[in-house]
Amino acid sequence: KWRVDGRDRTRSFKTRVEADRFRSGLLAAVQDGQRFDSASGEPASWLEHSGAPTWWSWSQDWLALKWPQWSGHSRRSAVETLTLLTPLLVRDGAPTPPADLADWLRRVGYRPGTSLAGAPATWLDRWSIPLHEIEPPLVETVLAAVCAKADGGATVPAVARRRRGTFGAVLRAAVRRGLVATNPMERVEWRAPVGTAAIDVATVPAPSDILAIVDHVAGLPSSGARY
Repeated sequence: KWRVDGRDRTRSFKTRVEADRFRSGLLAAVQDGQRFDSASGEPASWLEHSGAPTWWSWSQDWLALKWPQWSGHSRRSAVETLTLLTPLLVRDGAPTPPADLADWLRRVGYRPGTSLAGAPATWLDRWSIPLHEIEPPLVETVLAAVCAKADGGATVPAVARRRRGTFGAVLRAAVRRGLVATNPMERVEWRAPVGTAAIDVATVPAPSDILAIVDHVAGLPSSGARY
């Protein structure tokens, strides 16, 4: 834990050695009088020279790789999920995103080969979280958000599984490319939301309607009679 501009920052590590190395780097930056980034809380020089891919940059590359292999339905599904995920996968302290961000992502941002410009692109370039900073708590928060409906209820289980699958596929591909060491989703326990079986009685046919339907279908030639 450390503090920048009166705000506490935290990072977790697998081993004490890694944590001590990170702490030493922070202390060295302070002694050198380096400027610290207000968003990440890290020395600005680390961000300027790290070249680490962000969720936004890598998800674009991943989509471009998959795009030629997919049908139109698969493309729409992936873009829909990435449009939900991307505004949530940002650095701490990120300001409110542009109002048209979701629409821009669907129409422009996640359309391979499109020139990216404007306020949404600038905001994402500045605030999208680096892949190596995506930790299990953030993954859990994002999954909870994208697997819920606007009214707070759980979304359809199949939709929730599809969104989680896309999220996991992007992270697994990053591991295969060597962009991150491990997939944080592997350390997250998650269950698809349980769907409800609510029935609107107004849509259920009456017994007389069912008999009429059966008689009608039975009277149809060939296959109708069989059914």
